[in-house]
Formats: sequence, structure tokens, C-alpha cells
Amino acid sequence: MLVFARVALTGSFTTRLPTWGCRSRRSAGGVTELEARLKARLLNRTTRKVSLTDVGRTYYDYCARIAARDRDASAPSPTCRSSRAVFYA
Repeated sequence: MLVFARVALTGSFTTRLPTWGCRSRRSAGGVTELEARLKARLLNRTTRKVSLTDVGRTYYDYCARIAARDRDASAPSPTCRSSRAVFYA
């Protein structure tokens, strides 16, 4: 899912993926497997360009919401400074 989101964001299988330690061929295979599991085509591929299908755009939005939730959950809360529980009656 993360590789798909990165490919969707950059429009390329080769941009930025080497910094993650991924090869473009392996990442393309991962996206193909994801498409097979979802039984839907997520990307339109040509030799020069990768673009999202309508289903791919919807799935990318879903991935972005999950990533945002994860970022929000891992961010420290400015109001939680004590490890003691506080109960209000």
C-alpha cells in the first residue's frame, strides 16, 4: 500500500523508491499484486507515464486518510503531559 501511494504521488515507479531500498521492478510487482487482491486496476501504465484510474484515485485517498490518522496518532499531544490518569466526575 505504501509503495502504491508513493507511485501515485510521484507518477513514477523509479522516483524516490531507491531511497526506500526498493527496485522499480519489485515495486511494480507489489502494485500488480495489490491490484490482483483488490480485483481492480489502480494505475494506467505506459512506457513514459503512470497515472491513477478512478478506482486508483479513490484508493489513494483512502491510503492518504490512513497515513494522516497514523501521523496524528503518533504525534505527541500537547494536553497529555502526565502519565497519571485524571478522572472528572
